[in-house]
Parts: sequence; structure tokens; C-alpha cells
Amino acid sequence: MNSPLKPSRAVAAVLLGTALISLACLTAYLTHPWIGNIAATLMLVIGVLIVGAGQGMLAGLIAAAVAFFFFNFFMAEPVLSLTLSSSDDIAPLVAFNVTALIAGALSGKLRDRAAAAERATGWANLLLEAGNEVQAAIDRQQIEDRLRDKALTRLGLSLDFFLPTPSGRMPDEAPDAVHDAWKAMADCSSGASMALVMHGISGPIGVLVTEGPWASYKEFLGSYANLAAIALERAVFSERMREVRALERSEELKSALLSSVSHDFRTPLSAISASASSLREFEQQISAEQRDFFLATILVECNRLNNYTANLLEISKLESGSTPPVQILDVNDVVFAVVGQPYIRSADRVIEINVPVGVLVRANAMLFELALSNIVTNSIDFSGPGSRIIISAERIDSQIILEVKDEGSGIPAEDLTRVFDKFHRTTSAGGKSGGSGLGLAIARGFVVATGGSIWADSPGIGEKGATIGMNIPAVDLDPVDE
Repeated sequence: MNSPLKPSRAVAAVLLGTALISLACLTAYLTHPWIGNIAATLMLVIGVLIVGAGQGMLAGLIAAAVAFFFFNFFMAEPVLSLTLSSSDDIAPLVAFNVTALIAGALSGKLRDRAAAAERATGWANLLLEAGNEVQAAIDRQQIEDRLRDKALTRLGLSLDFFLPTPSGRMPDEAPDAVHDAWKAMADCSSGASMALVMHGISGPIGVLVTEGPWASYKEFLGSYANLAAIALERAVFSERMREVRALERSEELKSALLSSVSHDFRTPLSAISASASSLREFEQQISAEQRDFFLATILVECNRLNNYTANLLEISKLESGSTPPVQILDVNDVVFAVVGQPYIRSADRVIEINVPVGVLVRANAMLFELALSNIVTNSIDFSGPGSRIIISAERIDSQIILEVKDEGSGIPAEDLTRVFDKFHRTTSAGGKSGGSGLGLAIARGFVVATGGSIWADSPGIGEKGATIGMNIPAVDLDPVDE
């Protein structure tokens, strides 16, 4: 990975090399009367070696030429002349010249090789650093930003990345060099900019454009473009995988929703249909007591349908992130409103309420009532006729602890943390399956919206049933609230 020197650096190397060999020549000239021509000649050769080793091959060859002419003009007889006094002086002069050239070339080449190896090591380390940084990046923008920053701070190069549109064409705003490189599938340069095609594992994925002294790093930029291609290809693949997974989850939710709606709506609709058809077909034969029973059944099941519909609407609102209006509510009022609902009132359960008046929270009234109704309905569905359900609330410091306990079949230990998941249907210890899987998800959404928490535990009352508890921030009335 040997790259050319910048012109300014090359000139500086030649000038420094010239200064060093001039110093060696001057030293040899001043000392040769005492040390002799042979020692002075070795001194010149050492000077050539130093220049070549320090400044490179070009400076070493120039130093060898300077030393040759200096030796011939100032030290070889006759002095101050480039002519030779006799043919016997040719061999030493040629030997010196060859020695100086070989010394300058070898030392300079060694220096250039060492510089190239150092440069290659630096570029390899830079690629390794950039690779480690983009490995931790999670999306395309982060990858591009980190690669740009690395190239700018370490190489002084400004980079930009262009990926094709779904139609396979480069964006219209891309520079001409990008379009040319993408069409030709080959690197293109224009003045101070260069466009390199980025080749990923599956083929070309885009074009990298660099602005700055790119000529000095042309070979390195090819490796940098390949690194960028692999990283961006991974990011694009991850984005597509996320889209696919999101689509799969969406389809799963749709299937679960359809399954839930068809299952949970079928039971109350069947009861309503049977009661209505009985009233119509046997109007004259049924007693007043039976008529009241059928009408009550229709009313209760309609209430259940309304509750299912409300759950579906509220879960969509909660998932969309909408903020419902809130007001200060007395927990006691909400509890009695829930217990008075037709389905809950008609259930053959003994409901005990231990909620003092004046326990206040700030929440959305309809959502609070729906959440608590879902919890109580859940207790009814998983408990038997005549069993107890206890609804209690108390204030502890700045929190309201609201609990619903029952004597039902309880919640298996493995389901305690999953009962609040949407569409999760719990199977009780008695083998009974839960309803739509939306009720407790609504309750969790309500609690999260108020800044509280919700939990499930088993048993509930005594050694039976389950407990669903809500931890809701309490509210203290001030004159403004009042």
C-alpha cells in the first residue's frame, strides 16, 4: 500500500537530504588532510547512507550524485577540476561512485519500505478502529456518521454515501460523479473528488464520494469503501428484517384480534339470539318470570358486548399513545359504579367492598371504571357461584393500593407475569381458559398512564383464588382543586 508523497513533502525531503550530504562533504573536505582520502571517502558514503535511510530513495540518489561530484572536484587530483590526472584514478572514482549509488539506493529503498509498512500498519489500524465502531452502530445513519468522522479526523477527507432508490437509480441530487460511477460500476474521479463503488457481500450497494487529498489514499479508500459497504449492507438488512418482523407481529395481532372477537362475541350473541327468539316464538306460553329472565339475559349480554367493544377501542387508543382527559376521582365512587354494572350485579357472587370515602386519584373516569370492571369480571369468570370477591383500597403515604381478591381457581405461577399481556389467555388450575386477553391489558395500560404499577398474585382469599393489585399515585385536594 505504497502511496506517493505529497509534492511539499517530497521537496522538503530533497532539501533536507541536500543539507545533510553538504554537511558530510564539508566535514570530509576539512578533515581529509589529517585522516586521508580513504577515511574521508568513507565519511561521504556514510553521509549518503544517512540521507537515504532518513529521507528515502530519491534523496539518497541525489546525495550519491552530490558526493560523487564533490569527491571528484575537491578531493580527487587535480582538485578544483572534474578531470583526472591519470588513468589510475578512474578505478577509485568509479568504485566510489558505484558504492555511493548502491548505498543511497539501498538505504533509500529500505527507508521507503519501512515508511510504506508503517503507513500500511496505520491504515490497517484505522480500518480496525472503524470496523469496531460501525459494528456497534444500529442503523444506517450512525454507521455513516462514524465513518465520516473517522475519515475526517484521521485523514482529512470529507465523505458522503449514496444508496440507490428501490428502482435501482441513484437519487437525483447525487453529484454527477456518483451517477457516472454507478452506471459504469467503476471508480470515477473529478478534480478534488472521487467516487468509489461500494461492493458488499451481495454485490454493489452504493457509492462513496470523497473530497480532499484522496490521491494519497486511493488504495486505502478502496478498502474503506468495502468496509462501509458491508456495514451499510448489514444495516439495510436489519431494517428490512425489522419491517418483516413488524409485519409478522401485525399479522399475528390481527389474527389474535379476529380470533378473540369471533370467540368472545359469539357467546353473548348466542345468548341474546336465544333469549330474543324465545320471547318471540313462545310469547304466549312463557310466564312473566321467564320473560323477565330472558330480558335480563339480553341486557346482561348486551352489556358484555359493550364491554368487549370498549376494550377494543381503548386498547387501540392506549397503543397509539393518546392522552385521555383526567380528573380527580374518589375511588369509592368508581368501585360502586363498577359493582352496579348489570353483568357484575347479576353474577351470583358475594362482593365485599372495603374502600373508604375520600381516597382520591387523578385519572380518566371511563378508563378507570373500565380497568376495574375488567379486573372484577375476571374474578367472576374464574370463580364459582356463591364465592366471595373482596375489593379493598387504602392509602399508604402517597400511594393508593387497590386490590381485588377472589376465591376462584387462581393463577398458575408461570402466568403471574404474563396475565397483563395483550391476547394472553390464562388457563386456571381448574383448566378454565380466560376471555379475550384484553381486559387485564387495559388495566395495565390505565395504571401506566397514571404513573402507577399493577401486579398479580396467588392465592387471593385464604388459600384460594388470586389477587390483582394496582398501585396508583394519591391526590391531595388543595383550594384550587376544590
